[in-house]
Amino acid sequence: MLAAPLAAEVPAGVTAALDTIRAAALAGSAEAAAPLFAPDLVLVSQSGKAYDRAAALADLGNGFTAYDNSEVGGRVDGDTAVVSLLNHRQRKGMDTASFRVLQTWKQRGNNWLLVAQGSSAVVPPLPANDTALTPQAIIERAYAAAGGDLYRYPRSYHLSGFYLDYKNGPVPVEYKPYDLYRIQPKDHPRGRVADGKIRVSAYRNGKPTMQIAFDGEKTYGLDGPTSEGADAPFWRTTMGFGMIRFALSPGYTTKRLADDMVDGKPAYNVRVTDPAGESAVFSVRIVDARLVRVQFATPRGLHDRIFSEFFTKPGSPWVQPGRIRSFINGEKEAEFTYSDFTIGAKLPDDLFVVNAGQFPKDKR
Repeated sequence: MLAAPLAAEVPAGVTAALDTIRAAALAGSAEAAAPLFAPDLVLVSQSGKAYDRAAALADLGNGFTAYDNSEVGGRVDGDTAVVSLLNHRQRKGMDTASFRVLQTWKQRGNNWLLVAQGSSAVVPPLPANDTALTPQAIIERAYAAAGGDLYRYPRSYHLSGFYLDYKNGPVPVEYKPYDLYRIQPKDHPRGRVADGKIRVSAYRNGKPTMQIAFDGEKTYGLDGPTSEGADAPFWRTTMGFGMIRFALSPGYTTKRLADDMVDGKPAYNVRVTDPAGESAVFSVRIVDARLVRVQFATPRGLHDRIFSEFFTKPGSPWVQPGRIRSFINGEKEAEFTYSDFTIGAKLPDDLFVVNAGQFPKDKR
């Protein structure tokens, strides 16, 4: 707690430092801001993740086309200043995003250094009568909250973590590591089958237990190529979430359904139907526009996924759910925990091919 009385103005040195940080962000020059970041700086992102000075500087050098502050105010007590501001930023090729930022500055010698910063994303306000909010508007809000254009049009992504298998009852079997690789297609006329390229890899106790891939034409398993294609039973049971990225594309239709609760919080529900006539229902949390649920029919029954514990990484607007719970006909079958992601990397074609004999049976 800072002691009263407190000055109503931001120190001139902090104002100058904020201007320097802005210029560094627009120039992509982290070095220019480095003297203003304390060695022990702690930065907490809107997802609740904590990062150090090196990560904060890396974020500044990530290519901003806009970076502006408004509503700057502060309080001062001796050599400590607490500053609140609204930051508006845009990265190259991405949508504009706004963040409410709270900073702590410390005067060390003749300089003011940033020692702590926390931020939270600002979601555009809802219309006064949100029952009139269109399904398209809800989906656009979800795109903005998930990472904007990068989320909607990723060239590729790689998610890594582990998963727990509950198919045999309450005691799960752990598979670690678990990796999901995806090359995103340019269009998505059938949202319930495989397209683009996909690889799912899981190990247990150091042995490969799941190696499933789709190379754009054929499906592969642990033993190599199968006789199945894009509509293999595995894909028909798991594919469905990707429809959200194409929901506003030609041929797709959307319909707003009744609002409901997901994990105790109100959410909009929107049905997305692809050009082939298959659909999925997406739940968008009202308070922050996070995509928190998807439900779709499969050959095995209703597939229901619930997303939570979202996180981000410095330098990327992508927002990743860290926990995904998967249910079939109301029974929990799996829980995925993701701890890292890579977006837009070039993934080699052979990653999406499993050759016969690549995983010998005596090694499984």
